[in-house]
Amino acid sequence: MESTVWSFNTLNPGSNDENISQYNDIIKIIPNPLNNSAKILINDLLNSPTELNIYNIYSEKVQSYKINYSNDAHHIINWNATELPIGVYFIELKQGNRSYFEKAVIVR
Repeated sequence: MESTVWSFNTLNPGSNDENISQYNDIIKIIPNPLNNSAKILINDLLNSPTELNIYNIYSEKVQSYKINYSNDAHHIINWNATELPIGVYFIELKQGNRSYFEKAVIVR
């Protein structure tokens, strides 16, 4: 039975598929769940203005970071979440007209 809500693609390791890079993790949060801080790893940055926004569950922007492009396509942001209450947050990486999202949970 096929779902009208979800669709999944399976990739074979070592595949020569030219579009395989689109399935890589763009944003990774370590650790997640987190206590007071975490590292946000960002991969495959484009040569365009980039912004990292953090939203609470009410869609309110609670923190924002500007990321300057460099020749290195990988960045690490040390996220200080000590002033945020426990709960679920959504991290948006915005590059031009593209947005990528990841969920983070703060526990103490």
